[in-house]
Amino acid sequence: MVEYPSGWTCELIIVKLELYLIGSLPRGEALAVAEHVEACAGCGQRLVLLQVDIGQAAGAPGPRGPRTGGRRG
Repeated sequence: MVEYPSGWTCELIIVKLELYLIGSLPRGEALAVAEHVEACAGCGQRLVLLQVDIGQAAGAPGPRGPRTGGRRG
């Protein structure tokens, strides 16, 4: 189990992954999830699998990336 950033365990990340993918997390939480997924291979794999599941449910041909809340121009 990885705890990175401080206090962000794999269990907490797993609970938040779907919200992360659909862009429903506050920016600070989304950044913490992104940092954890970068550091944890297991959670990174879960993220990819969830992307595929969500994409298939929506009828999309492949994985979709998370919305990071960046500025639109």
